[in-house]
Amino acid sequence: MSQAPTPYVPDADFSTLAATPITSAGLPGTQLDSEFAEIAATLTATQARLAELQRDDGAVRNGVVGFLAMSADVLAAFASIGSNYRGQWSSGQNYVSGDLVISGIDNYPYLCGEPHTSSATFESDFSAGVWAILGYRPTTDSLVVNTFSGTGAQTAFSLTKNPVDENNTQVYVAGVYQKKSAYSIAGTSPAVLTFGTAPASGTDNIEVVIGVSAELINNVVTIPNNSVGTSAILNSNVTTGKLADLSVTTDKISALGVTTGKLADLSVTTGKIAALAVTGDKIAGAAIDSTKLAASAVQTANIQTGAVDNSKLASSAVDNSKLASSAVDNSKLASSAVTTAKILDLNVTTAKIADDAVTSDKIALGAIIPNLPSNFPIQIVQAVKTDVQTIAGTVSTFNDITGLSITLTRAVPSASGKVRVQAVINTTTTDANHGVGIRIMRGATVIGVAISSGSRVQATSNTGFAGNYGNVPGVIDFIDSSPGTEATVTYKIQAKVYSTRTGYINRDYVDADSSDYTFRTISTLTLTELTP
Repeated sequence: MSQAPTPYVPDADFSTLAATPITSAGLPGTQLDSEFAEIAATLTATQARLAELQRDDGAVRNGVVGFLAMSADVLAAFASIGSNYRGQWSSGQNYVSGDLVISGIDNYPYLCGEPHTSSATFESDFSAGVWAILGYRPTTDSLVVNTFSGTGAQTAFSLTKNPVDENNTQVYVAGVYQKKSAYSIAGTSPAVLTFGTAPASGTDNIEVVIGVSAELINNVVTIPNNSVGTSAILNSNVTTGKLADLSVTTDKISALGVTTGKLADLSVTTGKIAALAVTGDKIAGAAIDSTKLAASAVQTANIQTGAVDNSKLASSAVDNSKLASSAVDNSKLASSAVTTAKILDLNVTTAKIADDAVTSDKIALGAIIPNLPSNFPIQIVQAVKTDVQTIAGTVSTFNDITGLSITLTRAVPSASGKVRVQAVINTTTTDANHGVGIRIMRGATVIGVAISSGSRVQATSNTGFAGNYGNVPGVIDFIDSSPGTEATVTYKIQAKVYSTRTGYINRDYVDADSSDYTFRTISTLTLTELTP
């Protein structure tokens, strides 16, 4: 703030001068001009001083009253809202929310909004956003005076500071105060003062006094409703006391957000679960065990269809006491949800088994006839070929005999299990000296053949000399002792004839309409699964 105006002290005694007649000595012009100039200087300084303290609207100018100038009752009011006056700000101090300090750079009061250790300078602390000024923070506390020389024609003058509007200025032309209606202010960089009538010509005869600058740094002290976002909340600061009763609803809980560790034993009862509120994605795998369920807490209305599968049930978690009568029906269980590990011993009683629920595929081998001997027939499957087939002669290629292929679904897929393969294939060829070669295939593997010898083609059987008439049955009876552990295995019969000959299945060479010597018949493939 500027210095106080210099008091006016008269330099001349006009009572003595008045004794001299004006007609002989004339007016004391020099003395009068000097006195009037001193009076004008004092008045101008007084007006400037008042402009520092009071706005044109009569209110006290912003920033005039400092924190230390407040009365004791005002300071007590700050203390009543949790504020703690810490005095002058200094670096390296631990400040907490609610601390009040005075900044040494502008003597303004500031309120701490976040716990922190102060940095080296207050400006860097303030820039970090941890302090809020109580009011507005001006960029300068000094009055700014701009002086211009009028030309008699110029009306617009650029200012060095932006006063925002004319109410923050005092303008004098040749020492005469100008009303606000005599000029206007527009623009910001720079702000321009424009007179309605051009001031008269003169050196430094225009003086513009700019009050405390309106170029302000705004800081919110009172936090508006709905203005605090997630990023503004410190971790772990939302505690139980900050949550209103029933404020955490289903849509506020992320999928898998409620795990076993978040539930007190027996805390989730029927009354705490809205109908259909607990779906599969809200339950962590195996999170609900017997200790988390009150007796009969889970009823039909509280289970969404298909929501309970294996991953939602701990082993042996569901016993009779946790199930309301008839609460668990087919619609409440996902496919294959209930495995052996999920059922307590002796908990499947007659009442839990629906009529006709136990079919052949639900009965384990040996459950009805225990202690079956090894190589005991478990199942027999047969394929019958009733149509005829021509086998063209090739050098090395075997041909599938259509219809003589079986995919066996094994009752006991054990490595020590066996499959008996029996086949009767009726064949003939166009050459009395060459028969049809036959082999058994398990998948892509040839089985039931002798060891390799030179370049000979390995086969399971040869039907012998067929001649031009009749059918010669090729008979196979072979036990496959290495079918593996696969649940399904495919067996088929293939055939081959000498490269320049032609073979036939289920017919003779002639195949003419005659009851004397032409025949057609059938061929069969039979598989018998044996116990290990």
